[in-house]
Amino acid sequence: MTGEEWLIIIVDDNEDDRADVRRMLLSASERRYRFLEAATGANGLRVVGDAAGRWNGPSCLVLDFHLPDMNALEFLAALTGPDGAFDRPTVVITGDETESAGRAALRAGAHDYIGKRWMSPQGLLRTIDSASERFTMARELRRRDRELQSLADNSPDLMTRYDPMLRHVFVNAAAALAMGRPAASIRGRSHRELGQDHAVWEPALRQVFETGRPASLVFSLDPSHAARDYLASLVPEFDAHGAIATVLCVAHDDTDRRAVEQRATDESRRKADFLATLAHELRNPLAAIRS
Repeated sequence: MTGEEWLIIIVDDNEDDRADVRRMLLSASERRYRFLEAATGANGLRVVGDAAGRWNGPSCLVLDFHLPDMNALEFLAALTGPDGAFDRPTVVITGDETESAGRAALRAGAHDYIGKRWMSPQGLLRTIDSASERFTMARELRRRDRELQSLADNSPDLMTRYDPMLRHVFVNAAAALAMGRPAASIRGRSHRELGQDHAVWEPALRQVFETGRPASLVFSLDPSHAARDYLASLVPEFDAHGAIATVLCVAHDDTDRRAVEQRATDESRRKADFLATLAHELRNPLAAIRS
């Protein structure tokens, strides 16, 4: 047997089902495993808590959907950390003929699920590998988001990120201040839901999601009755498969520059009007004398 030893935590009230999970994994590959088990949700939470920070190698929590004292959704809610994430890959085993329980588990934070009725050694192994990959990707995204948040909160530019539903999924401190709202009240909501100028934002964002090409946008914000003008760059962000996952918006305050340009334009217009009037008077000296 080769490779790192895997820690598998099995939380299931049925002893035979726990034995099946052990047997399937041991027969599906040459990996080395260490198993920890619990028959109730409460004991499972204690086992997971005891293992936290003590195991640096690969691991996975295999969780039965129905437990004597709670279901998987309640277990996952109790397991969620302060950052809304778990400390290890999690697979939920469902007994539901449909996929509704599995989809509910994914929404609750599980990384994958498998039906008990169609579970096989190779199928269980693939599901655990899939959950491990998703966990690693999610952890890396959280790390990148923390770094981006730290950098972005020190930037004077407004920085926001949008999902394909045009909802804010990231907001830096400058953007929250300019919008006159706490960042938490902006995340998860679109400009339409926030009562902002969605007629400007929605076409521009949809264009980037549809074409994959950057775009520019000019918009104004007036949270404190002191309107400011912004020039924004909308940049598509791609996932590992080349699909557009999000759009990043970086906007800088363009009010002063636009004001300078407007003053220069007004001054040029005044000079042009003066010169046109002077030329007219020079061509018509009698009219100038009479006036």
